[in-house]
Amino acid sequence: MAFLRFVTLFAVLIATAYSLQCYSQQTNGVDKPTAKMDCTPLNSKYCIKNYVSANGVSSASYGCSPAASCSASGCTSPIKGATVCCCNSDFCNSSSMFSMLPAMVPLAIIKLIGF
Repeated sequence: MAFLRFVTLFAVLIATAYSLQCYSQQTNGVDKPTAKMDCTPLNSKYCIKNYVSANGVSSASYGCSPAASCSASGCTSPIKGATVCCCNSDFCNSSSMFSMLPAMVPLAIIKLIGF
């Protein structure tokens, strides 16, 4: 019985040590998030940021991505005025810069090639 407790405790410690940490909060779209959470590696491998802007009002929500929402790092705009960004490093979902990275890489390559 002691061995079973040890194995369970060890598994919990390993899962905690390797869990992704994300910001988890809703903001007005301007303020940076401050609340943090651990994502379980079994159901969330990405942090997510949802940004919506309509009629001059914006909001952003941050958290651990449900498994079906993100399959790779990067941003998409599924509808006008909405942006969904996924990333997979600790606290990566607070930055507005990571949303521009996918657009900047091709531009840098084009600039280097000289088009």
